[in-house]
Amino acid sequence: MKTILFRCAIGKVIGSGHVMRCLTLADALMHKYPGLKCMFWVPEEGKDFPALRNSSYEVIYQVNYAKAVDFLVVDNYDLGSEFSQNARAWANKILVIDDLANRTHDCDILLDQTYGRDAQDYQGLVPKSANILCGTDFALLRPEFAEMRQESIKRRAGLDKVTTVLVSLGSMNLHNISSQVLETFKYVSGSFDISLVLSSQAQDLDNVRNMVRDISMNTKHTCQLLLDVTNMADLMSESDFAIGAGGTTSWERACLGLPSAVIELADNQKEIIHFLTLSEAVISLGPFNNFLPSKAGKIIENILNSQITLNKLSASSAMLCDGLGVNRVVDEMEMLFHA
Repeated sequence: MKTILFRCAIGKVIGSGHVMRCLTLADALMHKYPGLKCMFWVPEEGKDFPALRNSSYEVIYQVNYAKAVDFLVVDNYDLGSEFSQNARAWANKILVIDDLANRTHDCDILLDQTYGRDAQDYQGLVPKSANILCGTDFALLRPEFAEMRQESIKRRAGLDKVTTVLVSLGSMNLHNISSQVLETFKYVSGSFDISLVLSSQAQDLDNVRNMVRDISMNTKHTCQLLLDVTNMADLMSESDFAIGAGGTTSWERACLGLPSAVIELADNQKEIIHFLTLSEAVISLGPFNNFLPSKAGKIIENILNSQITLNKLSASSAMLCDGLGVNRVVDEMEMLFHA
């Protein structure tokens, strides 16, 4: 039996994004090779996250692990070449998932799904023999995104009025940005149905719930809070506009042609948002520490009232990601399985 170990970062500050994309890869591998054994090695803090707790995979919380595996997948910004070099003693092959291109890795495959990233960015950072997979052609999206892609894009092409807005700024509500974004709708005229997606482990949930009530009671908009959703592709496909961050969900929105405005929540999102803005695929609302609800409200209102802008955002973003990246990564891993 082939074994694959995922070494992922997860926590109440960093969130569950690393684990979620690794779960997507694990599911795709299991679909193609039902005899595989996939395991997740995460910090103790990972026990609090429903997506991992409710998965069918064995989860390891111990500090050290050194049992033989066929493939080690590392998705953790704190781990570089020293960790991978030590892991060579018990891992036959190593795949590293990175977004930063700022540290060395000892790996057989390097995956960076950042739009605009080039293999040259990793020259000197990985072994010359490593296979470097860069760009959104390798974005790790669950299969339902590709399945819903054509229908979602077609629906938007005939859309003449925005009614639903999805707010999804990372599962953990860093900097309580979700409440600030909801406050934005006090400055947006009209009547919109707003859905905010968060983890049940998110920070400042009481504050968020108060703001949800405030928007529903004191504006013409309706607002609901959705926790621990498992149907994000459905929500995105059914939404007319989104406000999000510059992480993995950027590629989910792009795959479905969902027009969006984005906020930079971390330094590693700066480059992503820069390239997305240049491609006219998103409207940037700037970094979180400069976010002003009153100013953002006017920008969002102008977008929602411009069918030309919405159509442009949808068409431009849909060109960036077809949703089939996980299949391409599985194919690359298969080559090493049989090497």
